[in-house]
Amino acid sequence: MTCVILARDFNSDTTDPHRDRWSGAAMSAVVRALNGKKVAITTKTDTGHTLTGVTLSHVSYVRQPCVTVVDDANPAGIAYPLWQVGMVLPLEDGMHSTKWDAIELFRKEQSEAARVALDWAEERRGARTWGSVKMRPLDVRGLFDVEYTPLERPAEGRVPGSRFVVRVQVTDGEGRVTQVVTDETERDRVRAERERVRAEVRQYRDRGEKPPAELVERLRGLRTGGPRGAAVR
Repeated sequence: MTCVILARDFNSDTTDPHRDRWSGAAMSAVVRALNGKKVAITTKTDTGHTLTGVTLSHVSYVRQPCVTVVDDANPAGIAYPLWQVGMVLPLEDGMHSTKWDAIELFRKEQSEAARVALDWAEERRGARTWGSVKMRPLDVRGLFDVEYTPLERPAEGRVPGSRFVVRVQVTDGEGRVTQVVTDETERDRVRAERERVRAEVRQYRDRGEKPPAELVERLRGLRTGGPRGAAVR
């Protein structure tokens, strides 16, 4: 007994138009769960081309995410682009749980990424945030974009916070934020500071005085500032 493994098994969002496309994070979980066991794998979904009796070595990313397939004829392996890959079917006896093992690995990494993202937000804001979290697996093992959307009407005493998207890398079960993709909390802070400095500049000009150069330069920097894609060191 065995179970076919599909990309959609790792994506519960039925509205996602790319639900049947493998991410590197999901395929990496499958490779680890298989642990060198033989499979059949569809390497070209447009033609249905399927290899049988092969093993999956690893997931890599150079120009595009690929899974490396190894067999007797190609011991070094051939890399197949994930966007062309379809089903994976474990072939050996006693592998009926492989699909569920892979999904569990993947979900554990997702949960860790969500936890790290919310802890990051709580540390920055000084209060726990309440809202929904959406995960987007990327094309590297254990790498996720975590999007937080605040509740429109949180319960009394709960802080909704602001929307943010952070990139989290999970390695050996431990996650860390590697990049702030979008942070509307920081954007709001910059906006408020910009308005404060602009008001100071206006006061000087209303009095017929020239505002200090450093104040004008500060305003200029705030006009072009704002976090977008900032790396976390």
